Amino acid sequence: MRSVHARRVVFALLTASLALFLLAANEPDTVHAQESYCADQRSAELYKQILCPQCSGQTIHQSQAPIAQDMRIRACSLIDEGLSDEEILDYFVVRYGENVLAEPPKSGFSLIIWLIPFVAMGLGIGGVIFAVKALRRPAEKPRRTGPAASAPSLGLDRYMGMVDSEMEGHVLDE
Repeated sequence: MRSVHARRVVFALLTASLALFLLAANEPDTVHAQESYCADQRSAELYKQILCPQCSGQTIHQSQAPIAQDMRIRACSLIDEGLSDEEILDYFVVRYGENVLAEPPKSGFSLIIWLIPFVAMGLGIGGVIFAVKALRRPAEKPRRTGPAASAPSLGLDRYMGMVDSEMEGHVLDE
C-alpha cells in the first residue's frame, strides 16, 4: 500500500514540476506576443492615418495595392526602429507630400478645412434666428402708391366695402 501512495506522490510531483516548467518556458513568449500585439495595434492605428498614393481616398489599412503593402512594411520597420507615430508620419510626408495624411494638418491653409464646418453652422443658426424673428413681427399694411396715395380717401372705403359685400354672393359666369 505504501508503494501505491509513493507512486501517486511521485507522479503528482512530476506533473506539477512539468506544468511549472511549461508555464515558465511559455512566459517569455506570452510577453513577446503581447508586445507584438501592441505593435500590431499601434501599426493598425498608424495605417489608418496614411493614405495610399495610388488608391483614391483609401488608407493603407484598407488598400491592397502593392505600394500600400510596401508602405505598411516600411511603417512596421520604422516602428521596430523605435520611431514615434509623429516621426513616422513625417517620414511619409517627406516622401509623398502632405496629401498622404488622412487627416489634414491643423495649421496654415489647411486650417480653413477645420474652420468651415463651424462657420457654416454659425451662419445656419444665425439664419434660423433671423427667420424666426421675421415671422414674429406683425404684418404691415400695404401702402398705397401712385396718385391715390397722395389723394384723400374721399370716403371710398365705405363704397368699396359695399362692393365687396355684394360680390361675395355672386359668382361670375363664364
